[in-house]
Amino acid sequence: MRLIQKKWTITDISDLALPEGLTLAEKVLYWRKLNNASFLSEMLGTECGAHYDPFLLPDMSVACERIKRAYKGQERILIYGDYDVDGISATAILVDFFISLGMDVHYMIPDRVTEGYGMSASVIPEILSLSPQLVVTVDCGVANIEETSLLRNNNIDVIVTDHHEVKESLPDALAVICPKRSDNYFPFPHLCGAGIALKLVEALCRQDTFGYDNDYYYKYFDMAALATIADVVPLTGENRTIVKKGLMMINQSPRLGIGALLKVISTKQIKLSSTYLGFSVIPKINAAGRMGDASRAVELFLANSAADADRLAMQLLEENIRRQAIETSIFEEAVQQVNQEMRAGHDDLCTEIHSPIVVYGASWHPGVVGIVASRLVSMFHRSAIVLSGQSGTEGLIKGSARAYADDNILDAIIYAEDFLEQYGGHKKAAGLSLRESALGAFRNKLREFTASVGTRPSEPEVHIDGELLPEELSLRSWEELSALEPFGEGNREPRFFSRAARVISVQNIGDGRHVRLALSFDQNDGSSESVEAVAFNFDTHSISYRPGIVIDIAYELKRNEWRGNAKLSLQIIDSRNVDTGRLVEDKPDVLESLYRNNIGFKHIAAVAKLSIQELLPQKEDIRTIYQFLRARCAASYCVCDLPLLADRISIEYGVTIHAFALARVFDIFEQAGLMKQSRIRDMRVGFCLLFVDGKVKLENTETFRNIFSLGVHNEA
Repeated sequence: MRLIQKKWTITDISDLALPEGLTLAEKVLYWRKLNNASFLSEMLGTECGAHYDPFLLPDMSVACERIKRAYKGQERILIYGDYDVDGISATAILVDFFISLGMDVHYMIPDRVTEGYGMSASVIPEILSLSPQLVVTVDCGVANIEETSLLRNNNIDVIVTDHHEVKESLPDALAVICPKRSDNYFPFPHLCGAGIALKLVEALCRQDTFGYDNDYYYKYFDMAALATIADVVPLTGENRTIVKKGLMMINQSPRLGIGALLKVISTKQIKLSSTYLGFSVIPKINAAGRMGDASRAVELFLANSAADADRLAMQLLEENIRRQAIETSIFEEAVQQVNQEMRAGHDDLCTEIHSPIVVYGASWHPGVVGIVASRLVSMFHRSAIVLSGQSGTEGLIKGSARAYADDNILDAIIYAEDFLEQYGGHKKAAGLSLRESALGAFRNKLREFTASVGTRPSEPEVHIDGELLPEELSLRSWEELSALEPFGEGNREPRFFSRAARVISVQNIGDGRHVRLALSFDQNDGSSESVEAVAFNFDTHSISYRPGIVIDIAYELKRNEWRGNAKLSLQIIDSRNVDTGRLVEDKPDVLESLYRNNIGFKHIAAVAKLSIQELLPQKEDIRTIYQFLRARCAASYCVCDLPLLADRISIEYGVTIHAFALARVFDIFEQAGLMKQSRIRDMRVGFCLLFVDGKVKLENTETFRNIFSLGVHNEA
């Protein structure tokens, strides 16, 4: 269990004078300090936005001339891609374009398990067996120096199209089209692999050789848009143009494969957004490469019959269902490993609680370890590395790393590189491989790194753009915000907060994992404004929801439609309790500090303006708290803010327990050998239950005697 009050980071607008009459979209850009004229025009203008000359990309002219020669000479071209959505989309774009020219084109995508990312030496024989005269890489290749040389030595020309960071040397290719090159003049360096492929097609369409209209490349904006969203590149500049145009295409007239996939996902007619594509469509495309043969997704994009499109779309849907089941199973095993490790090594967790999690499964599917790592980061608020024994090489294990908050996971990996066979990536995500025999030493080296850095990552955080007043909660506000779409990396969906929302009703939905709320806001004229809200995965929220409480809420604006009627809904991201004016509830850390400084209960009660009975736990509270912990925390190492935990126990059991009383019960359990706990900060503790044989006598503990045996409860 993790119950932690998230830090709300709200834009400081103390030095910002907002002009009158701004739309909500304009306010958001002002709050984000993106209010210069050119950016306002790009984000809010009616035109699709930025677009740059493809020939500003390095080696673009050279690549076009070589492809023209291949076209005239009827040469065979091989497109070599990657197994994720970006590589799949980029491959399909070039293959489809070359097929339309009547060229002899083939493609290859490496196997995630046996061949890994990029062009490895193991795939060279297969490439040679196809006898291409020209190989064009997409979404990879800029790091494949040795492999490119092998192809050139076999009289095969290579054109690299890639968007990843370049190393000290470029591959010896005929052309290397990459905006990350130091000699790049292209104004926008953040295109994904499919974006680069799109620019290549655009450049080729300008060649008289092929006889196409200059705008023929527009037909590929849909696939490039999916890749741009999936690859989490900034949705600004030309990426924003690609996604806006691609969304228009998919909404108005999707190609057969995309339409078939949309149909098997949902029969509802909805306006597709970048957010919807990100959580609903893109995972199905990714599943092809994660679970086996990525070419099925390429063939879906290339499908020219409804029957083929429907068949392939159903395959991807089924593969994603299988992926979800495997991912859930591995995640549960990984969580169990983490809990066992934490319980076993609890004595030193006060200093090592932020060392990266490292879990390993000999039979775990390597296609989902990156997703599992991300889920562990979200659950434990720590960086995570998930390793699998299914590497294709005996004794070698491979995996993925994901960073928490401001952690630099690549720095940690580099610190332990002596124990690694291979690694690569960036500060937020990385891949690595090592010998299974080195796993223990690798873990210890990561702990050593954490100790050497000596800093804790930032708190779990909710970024908020600004405050909305109750009268601003309307469909009109939602409509004004839609001008900022598409949302994604570099242009996240706006988040707001509002004060003093009273919870009128709470309804469990989605198998009890989510709640629907009715909220009410008091107006200055004495009336109230009501609005519907949904809190998804409410267990991850800072507080527990119950009728009657007054809370501040952080949320996104949504539009719901039912039977033709549209209304506003709030998607609650997080909430926090409003101060009650009672010290024991609003500032329990003050009382805890007094206790830790040996101030007596009578004095603490006086400071809190409570009676002794109200300050201290009752005996029945001890039983209730232990029942809760046995039911919810029996096998877990938990990190909780005691006020939030006390609130959760109170709601579930219909009692009233506050954080100071809960802390005393924790002391009793620790002294009785039923619990280990470590104070992380203020009222936040890490703890795990210990199970002992025989009956435990709580009355023998020092804290129990101080509260009950010494008659403190009876003092006025």
